[in-house]
Amino acid sequence: MSESAAGGTCLAIEGLTKTYGASAAVRDVSLTIERGSFVGVIGRSGAGKSTVGNLVEAALHERGIHTMLLDGDNVRHGINKDLGFIESDRVENIRRIGEIAKLMTEAGLVVLCSFISPFRAERQLVDRKSTRLNSSH
Repeated sequence: MSESAAGGTCLAIEGLTKTYGASAAVRDVSLTIERGSFVGVIGRSGAGKSTVGNLVEAALHERGIHTMLLDGDNVRHGINKDLGFIESDRVENIRRIGEIAKLMTEAGLVVLCSFISPFRAERQLVDRKSTRLNSSH
């Protein structure tokens, strides 16, 4: 991991791999994060989304960068506790996450979002507002 002042970059990661025992939870992840950006970590259940989010958040904190990690647990137990898992609720869940992340980035935070997003249209909506990192097994 390296840090650069050029262009507002606060973290550049190349080739990040995280293993648990003999299994690679995250393999060869590379990204650059700008101050006030929104990073979406999208993938299947068990793909390492939260692992990536936690590792990136820790690296940013080491550099004194203010962050917010939004994931299924903290959002579904709070602002989205009224939503279930039917298609319309999943769409609304991702829409709200995108809006929350947008507000936080406007305040200068780097927002890391780790979610399962099964519908392409919602991923594309959030993509317009974020740097997206795919996490897949």
